Amino acid sequence: MIVKWTVDPDTLNRIKEFLTELEIQIFQTGEQLLDLIKKNNRALIPVMLVTERPDRVVVNLAAGKIILLISGSPFAVVLPTVMKDFMASMEDIYQTFWVTKFLQLLRYIVSQSVRLPSEAEYWPRSASPS
Repeated sequence: MIVKWTVDPDTLNRIKEFLTELEIQIFQTGEQLLDLIKKNNRALIPVMLVTERPDRVVVNLAAGKIILLISGSPFAVVLPTVMKDFMASMEDIYQTFWVTKFLQLLRYIVSQSVRLPSEAEYWPRSASPS
C-alpha cells in the first residue's frame, strides 16, 4: 500500500531503485535488508528502522515514512529514519505531555554523554589523583 499524499515521491523512487539494484536472490527478514544497506551506507545514524510493533508502523506511516513488509516475517522496515526516530518510544504516546518531554530529554542527554570527554582529560598527568 502506498499512501501517495504523504510519501515523498523522490524518496520512494530512490528506495525502489535501490531495491531493484540489489544483487541478492532472496532475503527473508528485515535484518538481512539492514545488513545489505549497512554495507552500502557509511552513515553514522542508521537509515532504516526494523520493528515488529504495529503501532510504530502506523505512526510512521501516518508521518509519511515508507514501510516495507516482507512476506513471512513479523518485522516491518521503516524508511527513511532520522535521529528522532531512535529517541522516541511508543510508550511516549500514552504518557502525559511533561512525562514524555522529560523522558525524551533524558534520552538525548544520555545519547550525547557518550561524546563527552573522560575525566582523565581534565587532570594534568602530574596532578592526577592516586
